[in-house]
Amino acid sequence: MTLEFELNKQIINRVDREKPVADSIDYLYAHFNYLSDEWQNKVVTAIFTKDGKSYKMLLDDTGTCLVPWEVVQGEGDVFVSCTCGTLVTATSSRIQIQKSGYVEDGENTQEPTPNIYDQLTGQFQDLKDYVEDELQVIDGGSFTDW
Repeated sequence: MTLEFELNKQIINRVDREKPVADSIDYLYAHFNYLSDEWQNKVVTAIFTKDGKSYKMLLDDTGTCLVPWEVVQGEGDVFVSCTCGTLVTATSSRIQIQKSGYVEDGENTQEPTPNIYDQLTGQFQDLKDYVEDELQVIDGGSFTDW
């Protein structure tokens, strides 16, 4: 399921009618349409806040990210905002998470959602791996030969 948002200057609006249900993991996504120049061709970060805890997620090239599973554990309100550039901020939009019928018998063993720094490190590692692969194709060199 994908929640849809529009970013117009510093205003964020939710434009879908989905009713997300609590307790799902790796299921809920958020997509942001950029309606003004502030958000175009920038690294944009979505911020999801529930019960005073915030989770930052980098948006991909399509303006989409996975919603952190931590904010959909249990019913309640989640607030979504975005930031980009040096510090362009936006208002927040509320998502009401509906109660699920799921009953857990033990402790949740799901890994925490990667923080913003882990996400950036992963992207840099992917780029490094790509460059190393291309160097091997070109002349059998390696990234460490530079």
